[in-house]
Amino acid sequence: MNDHDSRAGDRSEAGRPPGLAVSGSIGRFRLMERIGAGGFGAVFKAWDPVSERAVAIKTCTLGTDGHARFFREAELAGSLHHPNITEVYESGMEGDKPFIVEELLGGQDLSALIARREPQSLRTRLDVLIGLAGGLDYAHRAGILHRDIKPSNVRVLDDGTVKIMDFGIAKALGTAPDLTKSGVAVGSIGYMSPEQVCGDPVEIPSDIFCFGVLAYELFTFRAPFRSDSLFRMLEMIVKEEADPLIDVAPELPTALAAVVDRAMRKKPADRFVSVAEMRDHLAQIPLPGPGGPAKETR
Repeated sequence: MNDHDSRAGDRSEAGRPPGLAVSGSIGRFRLMERIGAGGFGAVFKAWDPVSERAVAIKTCTLGTDGHARFFREAELAGSLHHPNITEVYESGMEGDKPFIVEELLGGQDLSALIARREPQSLRTRLDVLIGLAGGLDYAHRAGILHRDIKPSNVRVLDDGTVKIMDFGIAKALGTAPDLTKSGVAVGSIGYMSPEQVCGDPVEIPSDIFCFGVLAYELFTFRAPFRSDSLFRMLEMIVKEEADPLIDVAPELPTALAAVVDRAMRKKPADRFVSVAEMRDHLAQIPLPGPGGPAKETR
């Protein structure tokens, strides 16, 4: 399972809140404040005197295995340049600790919007999904599988732009799965595909399933698979269908509910062939009011 804390401000370290002023530097970057922390290390807001801009710096305090995963994130995410993916600028070592320098994002995580049951129009929520789909499809076409699509790994900026974050457990498409000691493939509880739960090889349909889970939660403010028992939740993901979206949110267009339900089908072959196909279906959903279909990022 993946316990990688994906975003600044999601969790605090030793009970201390994020946003603490700090001093010192990492490489040429002057630290300004700590904006997040988790099991992997910490995230700092810093100043780059060369580019003359504020950046986010992620550090890693895990052992050698954690370092390898950390640099894999830098390598994979650093090769992606798309308006819906967080930009990774560079990586390096400060003493025996690796760090990644990336785009400093404003706005807030999608998980925060969902937790507050933020009232948003159907158009706004569809725009979020279409932006997410645009970035995810780009990553897939570049040969990279994210494997951890969930609300806390999606940032919504103040202007509505969507950014995919945290490629910490991403992998190159077509490569063998990496398993934990328990024999279960990596992922985040509640946002894993059936094939991830079973430790089977995962490809594009797995990210599509996770996308469907995120979409379901965005429209209903509740996860499709819920249980206090870890074993029971994993069993539900593999064996049981979620309540149909149209039953939980009958005000939604039936075409939208059909897209989300199809994305979450148990068999990979029964889902969409690609994220691009799913995005096209989302973009064609008729919406009330002026402006036509939701916006689409290519």
